[in-house]
Parts: sequence; C-alpha cells; structure tokens
Amino acid sequence: MHLTYDEAVDISLEEIKVMKAIDEPLWEELDRKREEYIRIHGEVELDDDEEDE
Repeated sequence: MHLTYDEAVDISLEEIKVMKAIDEPLWEELDRKREEYIRIHGEVELDDDEEDE
C-alpha cells in the first residue's frame, strides 16, 4: 500500500477518533480494578534495585 503523507495523517486522525471512543470505558475499568486490587493486596513496594529497571 502506498500512501501520501497527507493520506496517512488523515487515516491516523480517523483511527484516533475511534480509539478514544473505544478506550475510555476500558481505562475506567482498569482504574477500578487497580483500586480494587490495592484495597485487597495493598500498595506494591519496590526494592531500590527494581525501581532502576
């Protein structure tokens, strides 16, 4: 497939509109599950060595 720069930009902008509509509920669900995990298991504590990686 050969696209001009402008064609590729137009396609990307259209894809971003679709991604926003689809991803927003997923982010809310992810945040809710993360909060639930923290309530059950507590905050994750990393060793100094793990933070550098």
